[in-house]
Amino acid sequence: MRSAFARSLAVGLLFSLSTVEGQPPDPVPPGTLASVPTDEADRKAAIRLLDEFWTDDVQTQRDAESYYERQASLPESGGYTAFAFAINRIHFRRLREANTAIVRITPPLADDWDARYTRIWLNMAVGNINEALVQMQSMGDAVRDDATLDKPNRHTILERLGRLYAFAEGPARDKARQATLENALNSLTRNLDDNQLGSFEDQRGQLRNQYTSMVAERDANVADQKAEAAREQARVVDQVSAENKVINERQTAIQAEVTRIRQAAGEELSRLRSDAAPLRSELATLDSRIISARDRAAWIATDIVNFENLAAHEPDPFLRNHYFQQAAGARLSLASQNGFINNLRGQFDVAASQLNVIDREIGGIESRVNGQLAGLSRESSQLTAKLKRNSRTLSRLGEPSGEKGYLADVNARLGHLPTFDPFPVEEIRERLLGELK
Repeated sequence: MRSAFARSLAVGLLFSLSTVEGQPPDPVPPGTLASVPTDEADRKAAIRLLDEFWTDDVQTQRDAESYYERQASLPESGGYTAFAFAINRIHFRRLREANTAIVRITPPLADDWDARYTRIWLNMAVGNINEALVQMQSMGDAVRDDATLDKPNRHTILERLGRLYAFAEGPARDKARQATLENALNSLTRNLDDNQLGSFEDQRGQLRNQYTSMVAERDANVADQKAEAAREQARVVDQVSAENKVINERQTAIQAEVTRIRQAAGEELSRLRSDAAPLRSELATLDSRIISARDRAAWIATDIVNFENLAAHEPDPFLRNHYFQQAAGARLSLASQNGFINNLRGQFDVAASQLNVIDREIGGIESRVNGQLAGLSRESSQLTAKLKRNSRTLSRLGEPSGEKGYLADVNARLGHLPTFDPFPVEEIRERLLGELK
């Protein structure tokens, strides 16, 4: 049975739509519930949920939830507490919690037009599209069968059903079964006169146009974003290509420089080593001669000692004198041999000094060349690493696409029922409070 509260609330829904379309709202007649809840606890709990627990902050949201959980566990908890909590949860944008609460509404409130609409709207909002479509068929049958329903309220309900159906066949189409959509449309439009069908189709068309417009705007923006992304990618490709060209040219120049340095150093080192070769050979010969001369001197020194020893122990004066003369001759030979050794050492020192100069020059050239080649090698490695980074940059470009954040935001709004059919939560709250207080 249609309550006065429900009739006034349905007119409130029309008020909401009319305001959106820029038309002056119809006057809302004062409504009274056909049967205000007789249980005082149920009434007060509903009022608190719509009044005391309404401030839009996290703490109030949690307090309302805790309060409802306590009240719902009480035997005297009734349908109005559940209905008020559903409206409270919609206010806090906790639609799944609201959907859980709305199913606890008990008759006769559960058969009220506004409670029915709230249940369908919530099912649609949380993604239960097919269940909502079935409930819409039942509500459409009830609208046709209720002879007491006045014309304005009938049109308001049909307009709301039109918007909900448009959401199901458009933004929520992926979640709806085609057969359920067809059955719902046939059931909702069956036996409607032209004016009634016009109310349904007008709101259906408005939402469909809104959805089509948003999709077109999204697609246009995505196309612009893709074009901008393509331009940016082209700029990156041009920049990377130009940079790679410079790098490759520098790599070629480095290889040429390495070849030139090695060739020049090789020629210079070859000349120096060629100059050093006879000196090394001369030093080897002189070293050998010095060793032989020193051995000869050692032998002569030994002869001197032997002759002097023989003289010292020889009693024959003639032989003793002979040994002294032999020792003296040996001393002359040793002096001559030492002079010869000193001469060889002088030649050795001159040649060694010359070779040392050449070896230092060779070492200097090798050190300088190794430093130059190491520097060029580091530069070449850095350039190779840059080429690899540039290659990774190009490989990550892929196909130009729209901004992920934008697409995610728009697609989320496109699949969100309040985007197209905001629930009139404040109007319902005010009227419910007015009837319950």
